[in-house]
Amino acid sequence: LPEGVPHPFEMILRQWDIDPARYASYEEMAMQGWLDLKAAKKRLWRERGYVHYEHMDDEEITDSPHTVIFPNVTISFLPDNLIFFRSEPHPDDPEKCWFDLWCMAFPVEGQSEVESIMAGTRPLREVEQCEHRDFDGGRGIPELAGQIVYQDMELAEDMQAGMHSLGYQDAYLPAQETRVRFFHEVLNDWLEGRR
Repeated sequence: LPEGVPHPFEMILRQWDIDPARYASYEEMAMQGWLDLKAAKKRLWRERGYVHYEHMDDEEITDSPHTVIFPNVTISFLPDNLIFFRSEPHPDDPEKCWFDLWCMAFPVEGQSEVESIMAGTRPLREVEQCEHRDFDGGRGIPELAGQIVYQDMELAEDMQAGMHSLGYQDAYLPAQETRVRFFHEVLNDWLEGRR
């Protein structure tokens, strides 16, 4: 992270009365802090109102597995909330898509907001109806600026524009992103009837 920007994990540690300054290095904070966080949550969950932790194991109270349900649903399971993404092609414009984002949280007594690493701070309330907004270069969702989902949308916009460059021939993908290419190969197979 840039100089002077606190790591999000530091905020999480502080929420559970763990001082990030007690670790000699970032590596120690990441590894030992993760273990200390598990212990603190197991010790303090009931008094802090996190009653949904009662039936969670050590990994479930600290980790956030991310899964894809083919072809268009992605779910991030976090200890205190679930982030559900769904994308669909725009019916009239192949340059656009619909992107749905739901943040569903466990209620915690005394809390009116939930902090999500994917969607930022959100009010902890039932929604009467869904909001519909254009991303519009980020102007349509300013409250999500800096969050993971916002960064992903910015990247998608830039990639979409770059694919129209006369110099574009193919994408260069880092190792973990080769799964994106595989996803599109499988999707193309389905669309062309090769299952």
